Amino acid sequence: MEFALNRDDLIKIVSAAQERSYAEEIELLQQSGPTLDWLVSGVGSHHKDGISNDEAAIAKRKQAFGDNIKPITKPPGFFELFCDALSDFMLRVLLIASASSLILETATAKP
Repeated sequence: MEFALNRDDLIKIVSAAQERSYAEEIELLQQSGPTLDWLVSGVGSHHKDGISNDEAAIAKRKQAFGDNIKPITKPPGFFELFCDALSDFMLRVLLIASASSLILETATAKP
């Protein structure tokens, strides 16, 4: 099964949608015709039935378009989150104010 659209064509359409300032992806889709039949047939799908459940067709689809799986990324650790929080200006101001208050309180406390 050959696809009329390739992965780069689909990336171009999705990128236009993500980076749009007006409706660039809609204009991009409308350049090829008033309906989206070309897009549906271009990716080897059907507007009512969807894609085939045939294993060979699915393997060809994965080869042509790649997996639809988001890569798993390691979440940030505590130290990284802590350092990121310290870059906030307001948090720095509050830390300085609390340290100043603590120093003044201990320095002026009556024994």
